[in-house]
Amino acid sequence: MVKIKETLDHHLEIYDEHECIAKHPVLTGKATTHIRMEHYDGLHTKEKGQKAKNVEDLATDGLHSHTPSPNVEKRPLAAYAALEEGESV
Repeated sequence: MVKIKETLDHHLEIYDEHECIAKHPVLTGKATTHIRMEHYDGLHTKEKGQKAKNVEDLATDGLHSHTPSPNVEKRPLAAYAALEEGESV
């Protein structure tokens, strides 16, 4: 669970219990995506049993971002519901 605060300088700050863990500008106009690649530092690119996905599979048009999007695993929403119930996926 996180808290999100909009600042007077038009940024969104994301907090865990007490610490600001991320800060992003509020997007205006046609901008739809803002990615900070340092958020992905240290993550494994592929784990056993996962299939890497192409950037084209992500929900971004690529027109407003000069930074390539990370590859992510696709899974059905039912997997998250199962985790919520305490089941393993």
